[in-house]
Amino acid sequence: MQALLATILLLVLAACAPGNIAPATSRAPAPTSTAAAASTRTTADAMSHIHNASADNMPLSTSITFTSDTTYDQAAAILRGHVYPWTCDEPRSNVPPSTAEQLANFARWHSLNMFYPAWDELVRIASSPQVVSVEGGALYPCP
Repeated sequence: MQALLATILLLVLAACAPGNIAPATSRAPAPTSTAAAASTRTTADAMSHIHNASADNMPLSTSITFTSDTTYDQAAAILRGHVYPWTCDEPRSNVPPSTAEQLANFARWHSLNMFYPAWDELVRIASSPQVVSVEGGALYPCP
């Protein structure tokens, strides 16, 4: 019992030693919880936009749907240029569709495809307010 009391006393004295107490004026203000909450909301909201993909189950391709007021250039910038130009799999030609055709397809569906995305990349993309959804999965065969 005496050993226990001596140990507690030593711990209390060590905690109260002159070098262990910072003056009240030198303490940095505590971070606000709203900044942390906003960061969590953004990540949680981004996660709710990702379907058929997870950090443990990454698809080979994804289709990203954008809001109707998003331009092709804005969408391509969000994807950092990693745009798969075809709207289906197994293109019949090694030459991508013309820019005019790609723009017309985007205007029609407001979506772009990308291959081999990383999970962090999908979360970043899904966190954009211009992204409606990120769908993992295989592209359908070309007609």
